[in-house]
Amino acid sequence: MKDGLAVIAMSEDSKTLDSFLRFCYPSMLAEDPSFDNLTDVLSALANPKVLETESLRCFAIARNARLKDETIIAAKHSLRQPLIPAWFGEIDLITASDFLALLTYHKNCTIAVHALMKDLQWITDHYGTQSGCIWLFEYCGCGLATDKRFLLWGNAPLLMDRLSGETVRTAAEKTTAKVRSVTNCGACPGRVKGIMAEFSDLLSRKVEEAVAPVCISLYITD
Repeated sequence: MKDGLAVIAMSEDSKTLDSFLRFCYPSMLAEDPSFDNLTDVLSALANPKVLETESLRCFAIARNARLKDETIIAAKHSLRQPLIPAWFGEIDLITASDFLALLTYHKNCTIAVHALMKDLQWITDHYGTQSGCIWLFEYCGCGLATDKRFLLWGNAPLLMDRLSGETVRTAAEKTTAKVRSVTNCGACPGRVKGIMAEFSDLLSRKVEEAVAPVCISLYITD
């Protein structure tokens, strides 16, 4: 006890704890901690906010430290990034075999999602009948259905590269914004938000289900 408060011994150093607690309790008076050198914060590798933007760096550090759970979590988050990433300094921490394992994981997830997009039975299963989801391929005869700028399906190549439900939701929001900006149709802009929200939730869930069985541990061995 000190000054009437319990003193608890922590295994992490002060810098790690300071960075971690700033993410847990953000303040408008201080900036988020810098992660220019992620090797200083190994214990914070599973922090969702870090993984969203630094998944590949987290993967390299976790793999180098042989942290299996953190490696798998980072690999799963890396599905939100392009298959061939930009250069990152921590790549020197892993071997060519480690990086090939990550690329293999991405490739197998791509195969799983590709199979999902080839067999659309899950759509009719959800909506009951093909007529119940005709709006996916035809809006109201105004011509939007033939314009790929306004179709969520037009983002399929992106989904093949960034395999996550977040990719689907982002694409759906962009599609909704584009359709609602159309001025020559009185029907589509008013109903596209609800339609796309429901479908993006369905597709994002299916994408996550498709990649879930593809386990990175199958390719990461000590």
